[in-house]
Amino acid sequence: MNEDLPAEVLVEFFLKATDLVQEAGYEGLVVFPDEVQQFFKKHSYSHAEEELRSIIWGFNPRTVSFGMMFSIPDEQLAVINERGADILDRVRENNLLLNLTSTYDHEFPKRLWDHYAEKYEFEDYKDEIIPEETLIAIGQYATRDDLSRGPRTVIDAMGLAVTQYIESESTFTPIEYIEAYIDNRLRFTEPQQKVRGAVAEAMAADVAETEDHERAIKLMAAFPNGVTEDVSATYGLKDTIEELSQELQGTLLTYYADGFTLVDIVEGDPDISVGSEVLRDFWREFEENDEDVADAIKAFNDHVIPKLLPSRGRGQSKTGWTVRESNQLHAQTLESYREGTFDPNYPNRGLYVRVTGRQQDIGDVYSENGIDSDADLKLGFYLDHKYLVEEGLNELEENETYQIVLDLKETLMKGDLPQRIRKLKDYMNPRSVTPLLMLALTSRINRELNSEEDNMTLAEVQSLENLRENLITETIEILFDDELRNQAPGHIRIRRLRERMVDDLFRSVMRNQYPNYHTLYKGNSITKLVGEYTSALESSVLNLGLTQKQGRRSVVVDKDALGDAFNVKNHSSLRTKLTSKYEDLIDLDWGHGDADTAEITFALHPLEQVILENFPEDEAGATLSKTKATAIAEKEGYTDEEFDQILRLLTARQYLDEEDGSLVRVETAVRKEDIEPDLEQALSRLDRVPKESSSAEQLKDTGERILTQIENTSPDDEGTLEDLREEVTNLKRSVDEEIKSQFHSNQRALEELSDRAESLKRRSESDLLDKVEVPATFNRHLNKQRTKINNQLEYQGSRAGNVASKIDKTLNDTQNPNVETVIELSETRENEKSRLEEIEGEIEKQEQYCGGFEDWRTLAGRAVDLDERIMRFTERSGEDEFENKLDRLLTRIAEQFSEHGRELLTAADTYQGEFKAIQDEFDERVGQKRKAFEREKERLENILSTANGGHPGLRVQFSEADPDQSYDNLETEFLDTLNSDVIDPMESRLSDMQRTVSRSKRFQTVPRGAEIDEIAHELESQYEALSEVSESTTDWSLQNSEEVGSEIADNLAEIRRQVDTLSDEVDALNRPVRPKSDDIQELYEKLDFGEQIQLDEILESQGEEAEDPEEIAVKLAKLFKLNLLDLSVQKRFRDLPEK
Repeated sequence: MNEDLPAEVLVEFFLKATDLVQEAGYEGLVVFPDEVQQFFKKHSYSHAEEELRSIIWGFNPRTVSFGMMFSIPDEQLAVINERGADILDRVRENNLLLNLTSTYDHEFPKRLWDHYAEKYEFEDYKDEIIPEETLIAIGQYATRDDLSRGPRTVIDAMGLAVTQYIESESTFTPIEYIEAYIDNRLRFTEPQQKVRGAVAEAMAADVAETEDHERAIKLMAAFPNGVTEDVSATYGLKDTIEELSQELQGTLLTYYADGFTLVDIVEGDPDISVGSEVLRDFWREFEENDEDVADAIKAFNDHVIPKLLPSRGRGQSKTGWTVRESNQLHAQTLESYREGTFDPNYPNRGLYVRVTGRQQDIGDVYSENGIDSDADLKLGFYLDHKYLVEEGLNELEENETYQIVLDLKETLMKGDLPQRIRKLKDYMNPRSVTPLLMLALTSRINRELNSEEDNMTLAEVQSLENLRENLITETIEILFDDELRNQAPGHIRIRRLRERMVDDLFRSVMRNQYPNYHTLYKGNSITKLVGEYTSALESSVLNLGLTQKQGRRSVVVDKDALGDAFNVKNHSSLRTKLTSKYEDLIDLDWGHGDADTAEITFALHPLEQVILENFPEDEAGATLSKTKATAIAEKEGYTDEEFDQILRLLTARQYLDEEDGSLVRVETAVRKEDIEPDLEQALSRLDRVPKESSSAEQLKDTGERILTQIENTSPDDEGTLEDLREEVTNLKRSVDEEIKSQFHSNQRALEELSDRAESLKRRSESDLLDKVEVPATFNRHLNKQRTKINNQLEYQGSRAGNVASKIDKTLNDTQNPNVETVIELSETRENEKSRLEEIEGEIEKQEQYCGGFEDWRTLAGRAVDLDERIMRFTERSGEDEFENKLDRLLTRIAEQFSEHGRELLTAADTYQGEFKAIQDEFDERVGQKRKAFEREKERLENILSTANGGHPGLRVQFSEADPDQSYDNLETEFLDTLNSDVIDPMESRLSDMQRTVSRSKRFQTVPRGAEIDEIAHELESQYEALSEVSESTTDWSLQNSEEVGSEIADNLAEIRRQVDTLSDEVDALNRPVRPKSDDIQELYEKLDFGEQIQLDEILESQGEEAEDPEEIAVKLAKLFKLNLLDLSVQKRFRDLPEK
């Protein structure tokens, strides 16, 4: 195929070729263009891409019996996919893009061989030629670009196997395949000699002494993914490979996906640098002896136990464990005592932990040193390494002592090693990896880091630490699994696996052992928490009765007061604190929405109830030994610290006292003597409170009613007295609320008064008047009144500021609501309110004067303006009538101000009318003069219009300050306009027409029938007439404008008409004449219309064939004579050059 042909031609060629092929009896035509990459190399990429696109688009979507299969290497396909993805997308639309590399997988040789066997009918003995394991080995090589040439290697190996079978009827084994590979009998192999080098190096090892050793090495080399045990057993080399791995694993051998193979042919080259020596040495020395077991148990204690029992976090963490004591009792036995918890509901628990591998510890968890005496839970871990006992979670003492038996010999090899420790199979047999091995290896890594860390790189240290972490993780994964969880006793509920299994065990045991436990550890300090609670019981802001302190009755309290009692200001924070930290000590009804009160019961803690229930009698004097009470608390799961705080609560509630090691119940009766003082205090406060609301009177009536009921109640009627005490408490609270209400009401009123005072101060400042600057006759009187007004405004503003300051000081000095502060605020409110009303009245009065002052300021300005106008008018006209009238009015106003002062400020409108009358009369007089001026101006504009034939306008305006100058300006502008707009343009026009007549006569371009001399004579006559008119304007003025002006206008109009008549005849003389010579026409056509050009440029435009300048000049002169162009010349030098 000629790839240089255009794509369109190729498409048509193949379509016609297809027709010919079909006519010949074939179904269609298929073309296989090979080496497409060469086409891209021979052409630019953009060209090649476009041609390929045209071919694809040319056939697609045609339905023809034609096919074309391109074989494109991966590299070239990647380029096309990046830069011409639409080409491949078009092919994909019809599922015509095939990736043949996906065919060459591990199974490709076997599928191909089975196909050949079926095709050529040797299925019965196909395995005798090439067994399945050899086909697998060839497949593993075929998928590796670095070891083979893909399908070429497969075909080559099959050909070699068939030849061998034909010649010797021998089977082509994996060993013979690798021998052919090494001996170069396979033509398509890897160029780097990787396989040959790996086999040679392994055979050179000291341990490779026998023929079986060599065969085993070749067998492993045949399988880059590792030789399986079944294949190694088939060739009798399983034990031999195991023997070699003991010495060579990690250096020359490795355990890969399926089994052992050579390190150097593993895909991706396994990392054997970091920590390799540690792992190789460990594998050589590991024997599962007592020393290895001791290492494993120590690693379990040092690394697994901290994962199961994590340390307490920093800060205020409520969970986690702290080691209080630890001992190593034996090489295989370690113990520790820890304090902490998994569950904040069971804080400060004691936990005894024993890790052992000794047989005598089976079924027993105890401490020879007695450190387990205070433990809430005893937990043993028996690490079985001799298959002595079945794995499981065993309960030795119900809800107290447990032993977890773990099988350290359980293998991890249930497939491949887990990803995080897959590195181990490069150095040891993965089937030997057990928890025992991983834990022993952990101890070995610890020793290596402790002794050699200073000689390691950071990367090596981190690698070993990561491996250690992964070993512990996998150990926990395999030991604390679902199988162990399922063996837990039925009453122990364990939901989670691995690290969380002990957590669940602890929680379940605590729930079972202490079902009625309710912790007091709700904050950072139990002492502070209970202290705040007892302080609230005694708080004066709550004023709780005995039955309320003892939790027998609820109390409705103000939320602010409740916050004060618990040292919390924010309501939301208070509610959170009461419901979380005191959930077992407080029953709370917070109320709805923005309710100001809440109902609260200071409830007994469950342990308080238990202790009270254990008193022999429920009466004063009954006793309970503290020892017995302590034992009760311990049985319920409470610590000594919690028990001490419970006694503190019972004492604060007045339930009991401590005497000589015993708890003694105390009297809880209510007496009149306890109620009456509180009632008297409340009534006394009510008497002093200002009677500003009806509620104060109602409270007074309530207090007197309660007093009467107390007097009529029997001292033995404890229930009624308790109710009356509650009413007294409520009355006291209501009195407090009334005082607080009046306090805040007066505060708000004073704040409003303060704002009002500040507003009045600002108002007085903003009203201040500016000085009158205009030179009116009476402005001195105005400014004098201004000073008085401003002084008064400043004084009242200062008074308002003093009121605001006094109110603010009173508010700052009275922060707490009580009877005295309410009285003070009320008195201050009344006094300062009265003062502000007086100040406001004065300011309003001055504001009236301010309004009048502004009216006079405006009138003064108008008076000055009118005075100036009249003065200028009088100076020019000599008429003093208006000046005298205005002076008399201004003098009278000044006299009135001297007599009446500020009172005259409110009478400005009286004088505004007089000013207006004078101004209107003056404006009328000036208007008459302005109209006369405008009439004269209009007459002159009409003269200009007659002369010009247009509508000219004069810009000059009448000035009332100087009417005579206005007329002078009008005369000047008229004459200037007459010359510039009429005479000068007409003179210029006549000159142009005379020049045209002269030119026509000179160059003899006069049209037939034209009377040129007569035209010239007429133009001269009109020019003389225009000159006479121009001279006559020198005698013109406004005084004789009527006669002379009309005559000038008529003459100019007549001249304009005559010139217009001659214009057409002159234009006929200015017509161009077509040249007769072609060369002159050619020169004319080369010139651009309207563009000036020099002779040098004309010569340059003709190039080498340019004419003589004189000839061109002659042609230009002829064009000039024919009126086809204008000529202009410019002198180059000032003087002629010397001879």
